[in-house]
Amino acid sequence: MTKVLSISEAAKLVKTGDTVNLSDKIPAMAMVREIIRQGATNLFIEGAEAPAQALDMLAGLSRVKRYKCHSFDYLNAPNFRRAVERGEIKATPHSEAAWMEMVRAVGLGNTFAVQRSLLKTDVFKSLEEMGDAQEIVCPFTGEKHVVLRAPKIDVFISHAVAASPEGTVQMFNGYGPLFEPALMASKTIITVEEIISNDEVMRFPHKTAIPGSLVDAVVKVPFGVHPYSLEGEWDPYYEADQDHLTKYVEMAQEAKGFKEYMDKFVFGIEDHWGYLNLIGLERLMELRHIGRV
Repeated sequence: MTKVLSISEAAKLVKTGDTVNLSDKIPAMAMVREIIRQGATNLFIEGAEAPAQALDMLAGLSRVKRYKCHSFDYLNAPNFRRAVERGEIKATPHSEAAWMEMVRAVGLGNTFAVQRSLLKTDVFKSLEEMGDAQEIVCPFTGEKHVVLRAPKIDVFISHAVAASPEGTVQMFNGYGPLFEPALMASKTIITVEEIISNDEVMRFPHKTAIPGSLVDAVVKVPFGVHPYSLEGEWDPYYEADQDHLTKYVEMAQEAKGFKEYMDKFVFGIEDHWGYLNLIGLERLMELRHIGRV
């Protein structure tokens, strides 16, 4: 059964109030822009680290209520920083080691993870306040440990190089970090550069990053990571558009500039193809061919 949807159809899988994991390694920026256009709000962003521009656009529009990740890119997310400072977003710091323990717990079918390094830390105190961590005593040794509630992710959203119509996702190097979040989530949306046949999947099984059984929607959106970069087999598939990222951060320093950016690159266009037209074919090809023979 095909899982190929339009970007508009796939964005409807994200509902107001959902807990969303936005891949920071391969950010599905085209999908984030479409979700914004469709109006989902009151979101809880949880995971490793959300891409700065995606998080900042959502924060600037008051679409995020909570953020729990192990990294915070305040420098390139001025709206997010201001929202946290004003108390509009509850931002809880995490530990990468603890997050990996929680991911492992989900993979094993457990509802919690056990960890020790968070003892007596402010991170533990923050997680405890949210009801996501408790201190326990080992019944065998009497030593203290921390137990962490396994996360419940409603939607995992990422980008990839290719996928079959049935949802088998492939990257040039297999890219393991896509598998665990997809396993944790109730729904997984993957945007891709191209749709490939099942025969192509079978020719290169080592490139598979997510099995189709874990994917709910596949959306073809070339340059779907822009303005970020997409890894390639030897060189980047395309480079990050540093000029565009710098322009965004500059404009987002003030409400007027942020509104101008959003009106032009998100609300003022119908879909991803309109966004690509604004960026321009010449610029996209410059990014596509940097470092390639």
